[in-house]
Amino acid sequence: MYRVGGDIEIDVSLLLSNKKRNLEALTKEYPHHLWTGTGRAAILLALEELEIRGAERIAYLPVYICDSVVQPFREKNYTIHFYSMGADLKTPDHLPQRLNNVVFLFVHYFGLENKAIKRWLENERSTKRFFVIEDCVQAAFSEFDNELFDFKIYSYRKFTPQPDGALLISKEQLQLNFNKLCRQDEKDFLFGQVEGKIRRSLSKDESEFLSLLKSSESRLDSRMSVGRMSEFSVFLMERIDIEQIKKKRKENWSVFSNLIESDRLIKKFLTPLYTTIMDNEVPLGFPVLVPVDLRNSLRQYLINHNIFCPIHWIIPQKSFDNDMKISSAILTIPIDQRISEEHILYVVEELHQFFLEVIK
Repeated sequence: MYRVGGDIEIDVSLLLSNKKRNLEALTKEYPHHLWTGTGRAAILLALEELEIRGAERIAYLPVYICDSVVQPFREKNYTIHFYSMGADLKTPDHLPQRLNNVVFLFVHYFGLENKAIKRWLENERSTKRFFVIEDCVQAAFSEFDNELFDFKIYSYRKFTPQPDGALLISKEQLQLNFNKLCRQDEKDFLFGQVEGKIRRSLSKDESEFLSLLKSSESRLDSRMSVGRMSEFSVFLMERIDIEQIKKKRKENWSVFSNLIESDRLIKKFLTPLYTTIMDNEVPLGFPVLVPVDLRNSLRQYLINHNIFCPIHWIIPQKSFDNDMKISSAILTIPIDQRISEEHILYVVEELHQFFLEVIK
């Protein structure tokens, strides 16, 4: 049986690959940057820097967001206001009126450019002074040309086998004392991730690796800490083939899109959140909307057939109606660089089979 999706394992062959200059390439246009262990640590450092720059502790975040993004704002005792991204993640609502000296964070969802917020920012930044954090975690290898940010946040763990590694980019010179803020206390998380990812590459038995990956991840949820990207992740990052990752993900996205478009039964039940991607966009996955009463049963069916589809994200019940609809219906089909056309055909076949059972 095929295995599709899930954490990206560490293939031993990568350790023997030739060194590239990826870190230099990723930062060459941005002289003011820091490499950290996690995306949430990068956000926390951005907030530390904003204290120095005199920002108020008031933040506007999309309600459709991972809780790990909210965590640093809570840690710094921010007053948090949420806005909606609409039923399609393209029609924002409840955007702030009072903006002067506050922090505004927005997300490029699933690797695609958030053009709606970009247009809004272009208008608002012309007359008001506030601070913008651009969350590029789901768009780690997409290339967006704008100067609307004060900070960009990247994380590479969803795109590569690295156990840790995130990037904070600042438009201006950083004034914070990184050495003082940095605490090397993430070793338990790192060791659990490395062992779990290596075990995953060697075994098809979930009991060999899944608990290691989950328990190490839970350590990040329980407390905030700031650490540097590990030397092991630097080693891996310098050996991955970024261009191959970009090319393969885009190819897989197109193949999957065409296959489900041609399957009338699947089309009856699944609605792609996006129908096109641009040349400068590298997808995280292929997000689809599933009837709410079928979403969880479909996900479990796929897990039972070794297809692992994450949910981005489960958000609080008191959230905006449109965002709640997405949260309750969305499923992300894996299309990462490990997946061949045979894997994609297998996923489509299993989707078709599930919906055949539904209509019986």
